[in-house]
Amino acid sequence: MSIVTEDDLNKKILFIYLRDEVTRTHILTEKNLTQTIDACEAILREIKGATKDKSIDNPAALEE
Repeated sequence: MSIVTEDDLNKKILFIYLRDEVTRTHILTEKNLTQTIDACEAILREIKGATKDKSIDNPAALEE
């Protein structure tokens, strides 16, 4: 049995996105890789922002 937390699921989705982007791009150039990295960093920022609100450090979020 495997337990996947919300954070783990978000990471898996990110890597699936990265895999799809790399396979979609037949010719890997520095520009293509930079754009993919930028997109992944933006996704990570969104994930961190979403999980930050649900953090145990935020008691108000736990009351919802």
